[in-house]
Amino acid sequence: MDNQPPSPGTNAFLQAKLNGNFTFALAPDLKPSSIQGSTRLGVSRAEGALAQLAAFAATLDCDVSPTEIKQVAFRFQMGDTRLGELRVSGPFDSEKTEGRLTIELVNIDKNLLNLAGAGGGLDFGPTTISSTNEIQLAKSGTSITAIGQFNLNKLQVTRAGQTTPTLDLHADYNVSVDRLASNAVLRAFNLSGTQKSNPVLRGELTSPMTIAWAIPPPPSATRPSI
Repeated sequence: MDNQPPSPGTNAFLQAKLNGNFTFALAPDLKPSSIQGSTRLGVSRAEGALAQLAAFAATLDCDVSPTEIKQVAFRFQMGDTRLGELRVSGPFDSEKTEGRLTIELVNIDKNLLNLAGAGGGLDFGPTTISSTNEIQLAKSGTSITAIGQFNLNKLQVTRAGQTTPTLDLHADYNVSVDRLASNAVLRAFNLSGTQKSNPVLRGELTSPMTIAWAIPPPPSATRPSI
């Protein structure tokens, strides 16, 4: 990518390479039943507004069998330094579309966040992000239950010499979706925020909340009679 915007914009140049190798098998209905392999995106040259991406790399490792997601991991690194990862694992029947999966976001800090905010001149200081989620799929994938939590610790952003106060945010949730009934039930949702251990934000669901969405009628139901 070679970006040369008019003044006062900053020029940006990026050169990267993508390599990958996967082996997969197909089920009788042609759905992928097992997948093994990895792919890597590596930045070999970065200049101007994208100079912070020099030596950045992202890798995807995948090992999935017909009955288990042994590993699906998306990792970020700068040279030999790991910047964080998103990973999925757990028992999963690909034929039935049923299983119980753990989804984790780990070790996300300023090293990765500053790359995302480089174009806007943002510095995230001591900020860290983590999240853990349990997803259960049942009834051929039509019933989905998700329980998890999200932590945004020591959020602090500096831009043009101005720095926001440090903020800690925590949220947890419990939601189930019934695709056949076209509704979702939010059983729990809690959000809290503190600054220097002092509460500044709090929200919670006092009782379960049901969200329904309408199903469009079939075409035959909307045709005018003759």
